[in-house]
Amino acid sequence: MKRLFLAALQTNNQSALKEISKLIAHVVRDNMEDFHLQHLSDNQMKELNPLIRNGIYDALTALANCDTNSFCKDFISWHARGIPDYWEDPELIPRVQKAMARQTKDSIPRFKSDFLNEQYRLGNLIYNSDKRCIEIRPSFLFNNSVGDNRKLRNKISAYLRKEGFSFDELLQDYRMKV
Repeated sequence: MKRLFLAALQTNNQSALKEISKLIAHVVRDNMEDFHLQHLSDNQMKELNPLIRNGIYDALTALANCDTNSFCKDFISWHARGIPDYWEDPELIPRVQKAMARQTKDSIPRFKSDFLNEQYRLGNLIYNSDKRCIEIRPSFLFNNSVGDNRKLRNKISAYLRKEGFSFDELLQDYRMKV
């Protein structure tokens, strides 16, 4: 899904951006359910739903085109400047927080090979919990490395591939093949 989202933004795939907008709008709508029940009629919510969907779609389309379209660049800049200082950073709802914490805890790598486990322990392999992937530390920063760091990097990469990881060229990291 993340690749689909990135590809949709990078290629300005309007069909995919519309579907992603609907998904985001549905999450926003679900987060507003209690407010809706207490303060808005169903008719008011029916009017609000397309405003939310269309606003998200406008933002995603402008983001996808801001490098090539001056209006989109200005649109994003204007809205970015308009975010009030008093707005709090977004927070995950408790249900999603728990799921993410559980997934992060469960997905910290345990490799089959002692070699990869040792590289992880040394800090030459890094688990990126935000992206849920494995990254190889830049070879010039390798810990406890003796000899050619490029060869060590290639060896780490080969071991990762043996264990079922694939290299993502776009994101420059290793992910378990699904």
